[in-house]
Amino acid sequence: MTAGGRAVLGELFRFSIVGGIGFVVDAGVLYALLPFCGFYLARVGSILMAATVTWWLNRRFTFEARRSMAAHHQWGRFIAVTGIGGLINFSVYSLLVATLPVVASFPIIGVVAGTLTALGWNFTMSRRHVF
Repeated sequence: MTAGGRAVLGELFRFSIVGGIGFVVDAGVLYALLPFCGFYLARVGSILMAATVTWWLNRRFTFEARRSMAAHHQWGRFIAVTGIGGLINFSVYSLLVATLPVVASFPIIGVVAGTLTALGWNFTMSRRHVF
């Protein structure tokens, strides 16, 4: 494997660790907001919070060597790029909550499915267009 290939795998590994932390934030905020907002609005809030946390951690940990723009510009670009990943994530979650009673009872299943579905998009686009 080339040095470039090892670097990409290292970034993917760190991105996945950060994504795991983002998953905990996503699920925690979702469950905190569910009693007040319902399945869908709570998920919008949880995705936005998780995206902000993962941007900051990816900036500091995953792509630190590639950091080249001001934080506020980079955060805006990250939100725009991962917004599509968020739509993918939200769509999978919403479909599962609406169609599978077990997911409506345990929304964490939908969070897992949506997160895993959007992972490839978010990593590729973050690496190419944000960091």
